[in-house]
Amino acid sequence: MVTIENFYQVRVKSIDFLDQPASAIYFYNITNSFKALQLSAELSKADKENGVLTMRERTLSNEIEAPLGSMLLAIEGLLKQMTEPYV
Repeated sequence: MVTIENFYQVRVKSIDFLDQPASAIYFYNITNSFKALQLSAELSKADKENGVLTMRERTLSNEIEAPLGSMLLAIEGLLKQMTEPYV
């Protein structure tokens, strides 16, 4: 039997929608990020057990951190635009 694991993050934010208070619910599929972190941890553990540190650990970390940081900045900017009143 094949098991498919998906990991989701749920966030709730209070917003104004059409001049009415509302709640925005955001669902994020973080399966790829979570699995990449698991793989990175497994590789790090194997390297430490063997007493060898390689570039593999740093490369995986940078491959996750750079896009994740960019996505968080973009989401933050969009949320600010949604919640700030127009001048």
